[in-house]
Amino acid sequence: MTLLFQSVLIIASIALAILILRRVAQTRAKIEDSIFWLALCFLLILLGIFPGIANTLASLMGIYSSTNFIFMFFIFVLIVKTFFTSMRVSKCKFKSSRNR
Repeated sequence: MTLLFQSVLIIASIALAILILRRVAQTRAKIEDSIFWLALCFLLILLGIFPGIANTLASLMGIYSSTNFIFMFFIFVLIVKTFFTSMRVSKCKFKSSRNR
């Protein structure tokens, strides 16, 4: 993992964490969702500071580059998050249609 990629990862994660914390302070975001995004930011910062973690996990999974591992892992996490969000939306729509 290059130093430039590590720097961008850390800076972007810190900026996103600040944005999330501001939204929580303004009560524009649900706490449960905010915790998820803050944990994701913390994980990105951790991987930026300690690239050996990503290198080790990538080699264990047979992935050539730690950068590819990071992208693959977070794409997977976001797909899972999208699934659970769509389930929550479907549940709300179902409740709303039953109340009519």
